[in-house]
Amino acid sequence: MLSGLLVGPLFTAIGGPLLGPIGAFVYWLGLGICPEPPGHFFQVAGFSEVVCTRCIAAIGGLVLVRWLYARPQRVNRWWKRLTWLQRFALTAPVLVLWQLDIYAVYAGWWDSAPWVQSVSGVLVGLAIGLLVYPALVWLSQRWRV
Repeated sequence: MLSGLLVGPLFTAIGGPLLGPIGAFVYWLGLGICPEPPGHFFQVAGFSEVVCTRCIAAIGGLVLVRWLYARPQRVNRWWKRLTWLQRFALTAPVLVLWQLDIYAVYAGWWDSAPWVQSVSGVLVGLAIGLLVYPALVWLSQRWRV
């Protein structure tokens, strides 16, 4: 997942009959993942990143959830006791604000700064991870994966 962030721009920059098509394929995958207009991406080797700052930060939020969920802290025990509806009610505002920020960029209402993208990306990664990770743990325990 993280290697594609560098593989796309670097393979496209190097080009050639082998690396060029791989880089193009990685960019094609990024188009289906990232909702941000390409002008908001960092540059690597003269080519834009595959996904925006917000999506990179969301990956960081997902990794953070994985790390936090394994810790036996009081917050984790509190989160695990919540019902799915309570979890969704707590995370839905973050998901809505993320979508509004993206819509505001597309509508031209404002230009989302990289620090805003980073903060919103980490929060969305945390929100999605906190919703999805408990289900994955439950499934893995149920199916003994």
